[in-house]
Amino acid sequence: MGKFKDFIMGPFEDWKENPILSPTGGFQSKAVYNPSVIEQGGEFLMFYRAEAEDGLTGRIAFSKSSDPLHFDAAPEPILVPDQDYDRGGCEDPRVVRFEDTYFLFYVGNSGHYHISNICLAISKNLSDWEKIGRLLEVRKDSWCSRQAGLRCYMERKGVNHAQKVSQ
Repeated sequence: MGKFKDFIMGPFEDWKENPILSPTGGFQSKAVYNPSVIEQGGEFLMFYRAEAEDGLTGRIAFSKSSDPLHFDAAPEPILVPDQDYDRGGCEDPRVVRFEDTYFLFYVGNSGHYHISNICLAISKNLSDWEKIGRLLEVRKDSWCSRQAGLRCYMERKGVNHAQKVSQ
């Protein structure tokens, strides 16, 4: 097995100015990680998981930048755990834009050990998010009987693309 610099999309080099985002206090006092970045109209939009020292596993925050290497921490989260299916945390955001709507897929931590759900929130303006709910939930005696997880596929030079399937 090769080193990370030999990865299929590499080679990668450590960037001397790492990290590009660090915990700042409040809802992101413990950790910031697992970002998803999309480019739109010359701006880079980063969605990331933020953790505080309060026992929840995450909230989702958003930051915008004119380049992909310099981001400021968000003042407030855009998604917080407030439903039964995500009461333990909103984790691991993945975002695509289709037509005029942003689709934010995330893992909803139910608050029960090893029980997570794939969830969806949508927005037209990146500020106001509507939680649609669970798309895939854990079911007893099924292939996802313990955890549902997000799996992104790579297409067209490693970029995730939304595509209309049917009406």
